[in-house]
Amino acid sequence: MGRLTGATLAWLKEQVRRHRETVLSPGHPVPVGAALGVLEGMICDAVVHRARPPRTAASAGRHELESGGTHNVFGRAVLEEEATGGQGVLALAAGLSLSGLRTSAWLTGAEMVDARGSLRDLSDRLAPLVIHVSDRGRPSTLAACHAAAAGPLFVALSHDAQHAVDLTLLARRLTERALVPGVVVTPLETVAPLALPNATFVQRWIGPPDAPLHAPTDAQRILFGPERPHAVRWFDPGHPVATATVRGPEESDRARRSREVFFWEHVEELAAEMMAELAAETGRPLGFVTPHRLKGADVILVATGADVQVARAVAEAERANKHRVGVLGLPWLRPFPAWALRGALIEHPEATVVVVERVSGPGAGDAPLYALVEPLLRERPGLVVSAVGPDVRAERLRAVCAAMRRETPPTRVRLEAVAPEQTGLPRHDALVQAAKSAYPALMAERLPPSEEPW
Repeated sequence: MGRLTGATLAWLKEQVRRHRETVLSPGHPVPVGAALGVLEGMICDAVVHRARPPRTAASAGRHELESGGTHNVFGRAVLEEEATGGQGVLALAAGLSLSGLRTSAWLTGAEMVDARGSLRDLSDRLAPLVIHVSDRGRPSTLAACHAAAAGPLFVALSHDAQHAVDLTLLARRLTERALVPGVVVTPLETVAPLALPNATFVQRWIGPPDAPLHAPTDAQRILFGPERPHAVRWFDPGHPVATATVRGPEESDRARRSREVFFWEHVEELAAEMMAELAAETGRPLGFVTPHRLKGADVILVATGADVQVARAVAEAERANKHRVGVLGLPWLRPFPAWALRGALIEHPEATVVVVERVSGPGAGDAPLYALVEPLLRERPGLVVSAVGPDVRAERLRAVCAAMRRETPPTRVRLEAVAPEQTGLPRHDALVQAAKSAYPALMAERLPPSEEPW
């Protein structure tokens, strides 16, 4: 995608400058990344991304809007910084965050993979930081999310543009109250209608960084007293303290376990409270799971992130053809909502559950989301199926739904198109057929496309 048009860029700048007193009405189609850049520009003191970002709509919007002395809704100048690579971005963002500046970092999925060690360091230092990760539809992005979810930081994946705005608001409030860093995964380069919050709402929902905040947990009350600033300043020359110092193996293990007990174990409860509060404010539902047309469903597609929208479109098309298909979206990878997922699916014991995920490689049974979901549903009589592939497309999900209606449905499915028997290139076709005959497992889990109309 190219640079923002003059009209769109002017509109986005107007939102930052004027901070309208009413919430924008839905229906404004804007690049999602640029809109989140505006929102973070309203909230943050500092924004960090990689040096010389590509001039996509998302990066152009952030660069144009966050430079040139822009001030946030609290009257503080917004600092834009560049760094090299994912580790450089997170190192710089961590320093700014630990010094008391509200900070957001922007990464691609590949950069997140490279920066896994830095993510652990952020968690060890209790850095209140929001990290935006661009989902470009590649398996590596979700693989990086699953890898990050192994550490004590929360990971949320937005289903659509408006959901990304709500998760960004939620993530900022959650990271500052829990003192745990978080990741929000969004397809930043898509264009969609959404409503941005106004300045008054941001000021009330987030709060000024230096305003007193009632310590939300016992551990924080012991550490800080009954109140502390919204934005904790861990690096303060006036009040020096040692954090995340070098320790031996036993001391490091005890410190890590203590952080999990004192800080991480409060995240789920705090997130649940904040989702209920934000849903009451906006009228848009938020939860650890997002059910869609589950009542009476014979097949339930379980998906995460942007794949939920594809699954919902497939469910509507299947319902139009008298096939009862529902969708259960999982916006949270960590904390993983095992209790919420099991509770939503246990009410449909006979339904076939299809776990849909973007995964590269042949091991469908080893898919990370399937490995989390399947053990929770072993008491159900209904089948649990793994459907994986490098790309999740509607026509392939419809073929999966058709396969679930067979007398003996498969338990593992590859979301890859079946090559035609003949391409008009005899030598090529002969080689392909020879490979299929020699290695039948390559084709065993693939399905022909659905022949039903949309």
